[in-house]
Amino acid sequence: MFISLPQYYLPKKFIMLFSMGILVLTLFHQNAYAGGWPVRKGKLLTSLSVSYFRASNRWDSTGKLSSYPGGGYFASQSIALYAEYGISRRWTGIAAVPYVLNQVKQGTVPKISVYGFGDAELGLRYYLTNIEFKYYIALQGTAIVPLYKGSSLGLGAPGTDLSAVMSGSGKNFYFTLQAGGRAYFSNSGPQQFRYTGTIGYNLDTHNQFSFGLSGVMSQSTNKQFSLNIVQNRDFSYHQASLSYGYLVNRDLSFFATVNQFLIGRNTGMGTNIGLSVSRRF
Repeated sequence: MFISLPQYYLPKKFIMLFSMGILVLTLFHQNAYAGGWPVRKGKLLTSLSVSYFRASNRWDSTGKLSSYPGGGYFASQSIALYAEYGISRRWTGIAAVPYVLNQVKQGTVPKISVYGFGDAELGLRYYLTNIEFKYYIALQGTAIVPLYKGSSLGLGAPGTDLSAVMSGSGKNFYFTLQAGGRAYFSNSGPQQFRYTGTIGYNLDTHNQFSFGLSGVMSQSTNKQFSLNIVQNRDFSYHQASLSYGYLVNRDLSFFATVNQFLIGRNTGMGTNIGLSVSRRF
């Protein structure tokens, strides 16, 4: 069941103006933390991103696709701030904080909206090695800290994530690969395997396109399906993404991304649109 928290309601006019302001700001920039290249010692990489996801169909526990009950839908809008700081030649510190607005609509029941800070992620990345400063391999560990009460904006449980990251580039291309496990500290977990891979092509010094695949496989003793899909614990999905990037210079870049869910289990089927701005200091 989707739980409504009255103190989380915002006036519609405020939400609209706030979202439009962030949208205008981020029309120009890149998703910084999709890559696996080190940030130099003493340098700070920041990224502000906005995304919108909507699902009007769902996959059941067997992978069968159907419409949301009563012609309803689940929608989520998020604004996320990411930062990565170069501690040394091999170590970087990372942090991410999202602000989320989740909405559920079902039949004649009034739409329920809940907003607030989501799950913060704090951690370290260690670069094991590099090959001619073109190909890098790193390990990353993060702690997951819910910044809300209850479970309307997420699972409401702390967790940890450990993954391996590999990146590389050639004359006109680049790629990143990341895969690892995530565990939440609650009676029903879940335990998750996550992966993402991106390959990009540089048209010239400023323009690039990239294609990616990513997914999550989550296992839990709690098999229940919620219309508010961020509460689901036992599920899986795989999605494809297409991105366009404009690089002003090595410190400033712009990205627009579209993600489409392909197959899944016990989750919503929808499309995600993202815009972001990246700046290196």
